Amino acid sequence: MNSNPRITVDFVNINNYEEAGEVAQVYQRKYDALLFAGRIPYYCALRQIAPTCLWDYVIRETSSLLRVMLQANQDGYDIERYSLDSFTREELQDICLDIGEDRLLSVDYENFRISDLKTVYQFHKQCYESGKVSCCFTTLSMVEKRLREEKIPAYCIVHDASAYRQKLRELYYRYQIGMQQSNQTIVIAVGFASLSMNSILTQKEHDRLINRLEIEKRLYQFAASIDAAITQAQFDGYLLFCTKEVLENVTDYYKSISLLNQLEKESLERVCMGIGYGATIMESKCNAVLAMEQVKKREYNSNTAMVLYPNQNCWGPVFGNHMDTSTEQETKTVDSKLKRISDATGIGINRLFQLKNMVINNPGRLYTACEVARECGVSERCINRIIKKLELADHANVVGKRQKASGRPQRLIEFNL
Repeated sequence: MNSNPRITVDFVNINNYEEAGEVAQVYQRKYDALLFAGRIPYYCALRQIAPTCLWDYVIRETSSLLRVMLQANQDGYDIERYSLDSFTREELQDICLDIGEDRLLSVDYENFRISDLKTVYQFHKQCYESGKVSCCFTTLSMVEKRLREEKIPAYCIVHDASAYRQKLRELYYRYQIGMQQSNQTIVIAVGFASLSMNSILTQKEHDRLINRLEIEKRLYQFAASIDAAITQAQFDGYLLFCTKEVLENVTDYYKSISLLNQLEKESLERVCMGIGYGATIMESKCNAVLAMEQVKKREYNSNTAMVLYPNQNCWGPVFGNHMDTSTEQETKTVDSKLKRISDATGIGINRLFQLKNMVINNPGRLYTACEVARECGVSERCINRIIKKLELADHANVVGKRQKASGRPQRLIEFNL
């Protein structure tokens, strides 16, 4: 499979999709990149842990479907009567294949759960037992195995060696680029906010000045620990400029930020930190300031940081280690609510956090499905499935329609997260 002598490849079997995160956590410490055999284990792992090395998955190709169809035809099955999962109608049209809606099952990769295997299995079994199809094509090996155990003709659509070779080449080039970008400049914006309105009224100006001097002392110590240049910003705060590699290593990929921890019990003000990534220093700076402003808006009662990437995806919040009881309880409440929604709807917790961030940053705004898809960086079709699940659980409502100059009116969605 690997034709590049500079790449060493090891294979790891995952027996259960829910184990993907645990396996990835172990192996990403040992390797420069992880290549998943499909989107389902990739997204299952992504829901559980954050990548600390390059991650990617092998893209399913229609040529793999044609190959198993040819095999089924040679085995004597009518390949004009088949059931299929995971492919879209658009993908099938590209290779001049047509199939009825009742024989095609879409799969939501980003929110796939083990329980969904049963849904896919029952879909194929029902199609076969009702006489609609002569054989079944699936991308899920566990489904194929179970169907074959029941003597139902099933074929698993697997990637060929060329698909893996192509992805390995892409990962290698991305790794080489990443090595060159390890010195990419990251900008940290540090601002301040009062812990409460009462603290401003009762706090003596003298105490505030002494406290700010102590914060600045800690800030310069933190800057030295990450080899950062520091400058006073136009806002009430500071900007730090450092390299991506040093910052991620010192903070263990933002699991623990020493500045937040040190000031948690000492500061009379709340430290709001934004960490910005970008293709240029200016873009990194803008993202850092935006992330800092998001922290200020949310009014956490603790020193807090957020990371903002060029695609507008956020990572965080990251709190100081000695968060007070009220803040910890508040965070647990938010997390538990989203977890309940996730459990009830089957929507991934990361996606719910993304939607909640979108709602918090734009209070009172109504969204169309197209706008939500653009905010989340996914297809409108995927967002429509998510909205439908949230509607059924009373966490989203259609409150009106927006008429465009041409075409059908678009639904206006209100989220309750």
